[in-house]
Amino acid sequence: MVDSNKSNSKKGVLDIWDDYDQNHPENAQLRGDAEFDGPVKDRKCTDIFYLIFFILTNFGLVFVCYFIIPEGDLHRLTHGFDFRAEICGYGGLADRPYMYWPDPYNLDFSLCVQRCPEYYITDYICLYDTDHKTLLLDWGCWDTVVTTYYGYYCVPVTDQARRKVMDYLYQPMILVKRSVGDLALAWDTVVMGLILSIGIGLIYLVCFRIPYVMHALMIVSIFTPELLFLYFIYLFREAQLSTHQQLCGESDAGAEPEYCYEAPSQGFYYLMFVALGFAIAYAVWIIMKWRLLKLGVSIIMLSCRPLHTLKQFFLYPFMLMLSGIGIIGLLTLLVLYTMSTGTETTVKASEIPGGYSKKIEDYETEKYMMIYNVFITLWWLVYLIAFGEFVLSSSVAVWYFTRERSSLYYPLWKGFKSILRYHLGSTVRGSLFNSVLAIPNKIMTSYTRMLYKLKKNHNGLANCLGKCCACLACHQKYLRFFTDYAFIFLALFGHPFFECAKKSYYLLKRNKQRVNLPSKAGQFVIFIMKATICLSGTALTYSLLLLQPYTPRGQDTDLLVAPSWLAFYSLIVGWFTAQVFGGSMAACMNTVVLCGACDEEMFTREQRFMDHQLQAFLDSVFEEQTEQQRESKERAVMQNPKKVYQKASLLENMDEEGAILLKPIKNNYTGSQKGSDTLMGDETVIAAQRPNVAYNNNDQSNFHWMEEDTAEDKRPQFSR
Repeated sequence: MVDSNKSNSKKGVLDIWDDYDQNHPENAQLRGDAEFDGPVKDRKCTDIFYLIFFILTNFGLVFVCYFIIPEGDLHRLTHGFDFRAEICGYGGLADRPYMYWPDPYNLDFSLCVQRCPEYYITDYICLYDTDHKTLLLDWGCWDTVVTTYYGYYCVPVTDQARRKVMDYLYQPMILVKRSVGDLALAWDTVVMGLILSIGIGLIYLVCFRIPYVMHALMIVSIFTPELLFLYFIYLFREAQLSTHQQLCGESDAGAEPEYCYEAPSQGFYYLMFVALGFAIAYAVWIIMKWRLLKLGVSIIMLSCRPLHTLKQFFLYPFMLMLSGIGIIGLLTLLVLYTMSTGTETTVKASEIPGGYSKKIEDYETEKYMMIYNVFITLWWLVYLIAFGEFVLSSSVAVWYFTRERSSLYYPLWKGFKSILRYHLGSTVRGSLFNSVLAIPNKIMTSYTRMLYKLKKNHNGLANCLGKCCACLACHQKYLRFFTDYAFIFLALFGHPFFECAKKSYYLLKRNKQRVNLPSKAGQFVIFIMKATICLSGTALTYSLLLLQPYTPRGQDTDLLVAPSWLAFYSLIVGWFTAQVFGGSMAACMNTVVLCGACDEEMFTREQRFMDHQLQAFLDSVFEEQTEQQRESKERAVMQNPKKVYQKASLLENMDEEGAILLKPIKNNYTGSQKGSDTLMGDETVIAAQRPNVAYNNNDQSNFHWMEEDTAEDKRPQFSR
């Protein structure tokens, strides 16, 4: 133990983590047998605790529904109320939709009016009786306060009165309620954006079976997000002008600039620069990744054939979309009802009969219930996506490991049966962790890559930065394992989620040279598809809100106080749509890639299930990468041989075809390093993985290599 600690103290941080990966018990090669034919049949329930927690969390929604539905009223989100706490624009006040304060310095007393007064008129505003028609002239009338429209509210234009009313309307909870209330008024614009997103997703699914059409469509799709980002700059400018008109609208008296609340409209200037920044970043990113386009389209076309060969696979995204939209709609309605709750309070008002006025105030616990509902809604979104990925991955895995695919019936049902009976808990756990830890995982992954690049020329600085970052250990032990491939490994082998996450991570790491570049290229193309689907629907919704006088249902868009929040909600719905359609292709591609890695580790070339076209494609990509790496290494040796290699024995140990000797691999079970004397003792020998290399962690020599054309296969043979 002491010697081990001393040796570790001499190693760098990255070297220690490399040894940790090399000796990790989950980093063991998969073994195949004659009975293996896809997802295992013998399964057990996994991660039950997370399923129980999810169920108990959703039981809280029952209590929320019981409490808020009788108390809630969606009209409170869009309209104000009068001195009797009756909602303007509904019931007996249907012809009085606007909330008006006769005395803007006393906000405890309000009336509902037919239209906001834009001129000064003496004794024009009077009290009305309980029938909402008879005017109580005996109680007096008020001179009109010149106002401007702000949604369904009449806002004074004069100095401190405007400031007082705007301070009231911009209280955090009231602002959130008014913004969300626009969804109840103009939900049809979101539906129009959703229809466009679904249509674009359908086009991608249909056209991916036609090579030339798909290449042309992807070229158009590459430029679409860039154009949409630039279009959003124009929309933000229109939103800035519209908001400025609402807050500082022209009238006879005019709203003084000091009191017209310029901050909300000025915020759109910052959004314009944000959109410009996204446009520039996207253009640079596309230029850097352009060479991956053709490769990405090819790998998706080869790996997404299950979506086209079986009709149920093609229809599955629509099934998931309909169920998801239904659940999202119900949870959104619950959020709206939660925000619309309130209690009536009584305040003194000598201006009205009885001397008291009523107001609607928020519950103290309302904001906590709102946060809870929003959290559950987002969790359901990511859970539905994870559920769909598992079912589709399980079905594609059944398809992949079936030799007679013409006789394959109802593979989706097998995926449904597997998740409903055994893995609901693992799906809940994975959906929560993958979504919550996604951003920290990406940040730390980028940081780790930077350390490895820095290590090549500045090893000391890399070790120093590695030791200074306290989060590096957390990332290396936990964060980096949470990927979408965990659901695929779960569908194949049925282990608990975190175990599947680690095994899938190490499986892809062992086969990095084979699958890394095709997988990245496919993810590049799918990201473009998702961005096009999501941004197109959002742009349509935002355009209908800002550029049209009325929504398709006839709602006046000038009476919406926060159309940008509606566009944000449309962005969330568009993101879900993109995840369903683009995620279906990603799930197919990732499943085929991971199944291919399992296939190559478990079986010899003659025994594999992999399609010949996909095998040839992966081989060609690998050979091209290997040739490029060999040329770059030879170039580095010629430029600075002492710095790159401490000994010149590397090139001497290359055969004519460029096969590189492998670095000895530590035994995963004993921790010893065997076979070190069978190769040269130079630790700088580069470990390379070729398609003709087979590993065996249980073999006494701990490694061997094999040329398929000349050498005998060392893996266990069996006949089918």
